Amino acid sequence: RNCRRKTWWRYAEGLKSVDRAPALVQGDLVHRALAAIYETGGTAYAFVDVLDEFFTDAAGDAGMQQYGHIALAMMEAYVDHYPREEFEVIAIEKPFVGEITNPTTGAKSRSFLMGGKVDGLVRTSDGLFILEHKTCSRIDGAYLDRLWSDMQVQFYSLYVTWEGEKVIG
Repeated sequence: RNCRRKTWWRYAEGLKSVDRAPALVQGDLVHRALAAIYETGGTAYAFVDVLDEFFTDAAGDAGMQQYGHIALAMMEAYVDHYPREEFEVIAIEKPFVGEITNPTTGAKSRSFLMGGKVDGLVRTSDGLFILEHKTCSRIDGAYLDRLWSDMQVQFYSLYVTWEGEKVIG
């Protein structure tokens, strides 16, 4: 959407950059590890296979392996802190697609759709919740000040509700 040439190289020619931003590597790895835990019904150390695969792929790349070590420490702390979850997992990495509507006119976009993946949907005795995990390299005042304006979870709630499930939190 931002660069036609980049889109052409990526989708027409099938090429993509070999370099990934460190934050994306870290976030992706942690999300994959968390998904492994939830997809196995909460098996605490289900993430080990995800990390083993990562270390195999990153063999000889000390820069990449450091992200694996950080993810390993994060996941070990996570399962120590949350040995058992108090919810039922409904879906992990649930894709959604929906229309974009102009709130003033009610007109639907003829060019674009909103789409994405919800990290997880979980149910408690109270109802359905969005499960969302965030990773960041540093939590400071600037990061915390931006959280209130992060519309990602609100979009997830909206589109999941449109699919027929009322999200309460």
